Amino acid sequence: MRRIITVLALTLIFFLAEYLLVTVFGKIFIPNLILLLIIFLDLSMGIRYALLAAFLGGGIRDAYSTQFFGFHILTLMLTAYVTTILTRIIYQKGSWWSLLLLIFCINSILLLCQGALSLNLNSFPGFIRNIYLPEILMTLLFAGFVFNYLRKCVLRLYE
Repeated sequence: MRRIITVLALTLIFFLAEYLLVTVFGKIFIPNLILLLIIFLDLSMGIRYALLAAFLGGGIRDAYSTQFFGFHILTLMLTAYVTTILTRIIYQKGSWWSLLLLIFCINSILLLCQGALSLNLNSFPGFIRNIYLPEILMTLLFAGFVFNYLRKCVLRLYE
């Protein structure tokens, strides 16, 4: 029960952090913190907790989004499943390069799924330039800080 409450609290905190970053910096250079949380939970606690965070994070994002309801839930839960599959192929424990490659691949899949569901093919170059590249770069830059913070939280949880 303590783990579930921790996952719920972390998901809410990460959504609020994303919201504050959007308020301060605008929509262009914002990392996908909820995706980083989902990847971390999948790697450390397993798919069940990652799916819980994906469902809750997607539901909160859907509540504040102009997309149809379930858009973010669908894409985040899909990436939770893809994280489990790609972890077996790409990720090696203790290797930051494999972790960054895993985050890059999963974030790319998420953005391409969201782009395919919400955009037409005429605006694809604008999507790559204005959404895909900035979010990938910022998510990779924030990954080290976020994973160190989450590692400390999980170590306190297991004490």
